[in-house]
Amino acid sequence: MQNLLLAPLAVVALLAGSGCATDRAKDLTPRMPQMLPVVATPPKPIVPATEVLAQAIEHAGHDDLAGAVSLVESLPFVARLGVTRSLVSAVVSGDPDRSGRLALALPPGHLQDAAMEIAVPAMLARDADATLRWVLAAPDYAKGFASGQVLADRFAQGDTRAALERLLALPETPARNNLTGLIAGRWARRDGAAALAWARTLAEGEARNRALTSVGFEMAQRAPERAVE
Repeated sequence: MQNLLLAPLAVVALLAGSGCATDRAKDLTPRMPQMLPVVATPPKPIVPATEVLAQAIEHAGHDDLAGAVSLVESLPFVARLGVTRSLVSAVVSGDPDRSGRLALALPPGHLQDAAMEIAVPAMLARDADATLRWVLAAPDYAKGFASGQVLADRFAQGDTRAALERLLALPETPARNNLTGLIAGRWARRDGAAALAWARTLAEGEARNRALTSVGFEMAQRAPERAVE
């Protein structure tokens, strides 16, 4: 009986002497992940919006429009719209054409739309025909649509028929046809019957199709019974 009690103790002593117990304990020890040193990155200094605006105006004054846009985009999102409006207003007072180029340099979206709302009316006041050609020469559809919307709103407030006739006197292009539809649609918001009657006088072609589609859409929003006539 005594020999049976001593046997387990002997086994333990033997394992301890051989180092197996120690190795086993090491195997059971949880391995801690290696901790990398944390290097704190100093925050970038915040440049006041007024300082960015002054720098952007200086860049635009030297016709570095890309540099001016880059400065605007470096601002926090919430500050960009106000700085854009102030920047374009500062530029347009001295050079309406440059303000238009600045607006085109901005990315499509709310910043470009805000810039066009300032630049295009000033350009129209200086030279309506040149502004019309400038809008038609926009480098892509998005930029042409942004400037065309402002142009259409302005034309719709005045003698829209005369503005459309001036537009249709220019060579036919997809941009011209798109703008025809846009202006006719704005006219229909104010006077659907007059816009529809004018669109029906146009010769068959893409300009007529665009005009009728835009007028019909606007009238359907306001007077569905007239849109299907």
